[in-house]
Amino acid sequence: RDSEIGWCEPVETNVTSSSAILYGVGLYMSGENAVAERCVIRENTGNNTHKSSTHSFGVGVMMTGGLLRSCLVTKNMQRNGREGGEKAFAAGIYLSGGKVVNCTVAGNRAEGGSAGIYAAGGQVVNTLLADNLTPAGAVANAAGPGVFAYCRADAADGLAGTGVTTAEPLFAGEGDYRLQPAS
Repeated sequence: RDSEIGWCEPVETNVTSSSAILYGVGLYMSGENAVAERCVIRENTGNNTHKSSTHSFGVGVMMTGGLLRSCLVTKNMQRNGREGGEKAFAAGIYLSGGKVVNCTVAGNRAEGGSAGIYAAGGQVVNTLLADNLTPAGAVANAAGPGVFAYCRADAADGLAGTGVTTAEPLFAGEGDYRLQPAS
């Protein structure tokens, strides 16, 4: 394998960028053989302050390839440092290639765009998407033309795919994203 990490916890990274684009503050994955497994990617903040254009791609995780498996991506925040013209593509995960499998993406916040996962490409399989919000309180768990299969999302997401459900995941408690036995 090209690179593999496991049991990691990239946490509380704060980046303010004055460049036009901000990528993967917590974890940046590229290459078809990259693997991150059993990681907790949490409490990363991206704030883009470029004067004419701001774009944020995956504050928690930016993936152009590889495999993200059995990870928790939570409490990541995408902020825009200026008004007008901002484009935010996921406080949680931006996926343009690769696979997200058996993950929980929950409790992420975005000032615009998708708070949970934006799948421009790639696949999201057997993944729980919950409680990812924009400032207006709008549900913003998932978006994009990528493939979603056997995932859980809120009905407001309008997420299409094989086996996608809107059933409540029955988390252990507020902010505790372990599943109860009855889930």
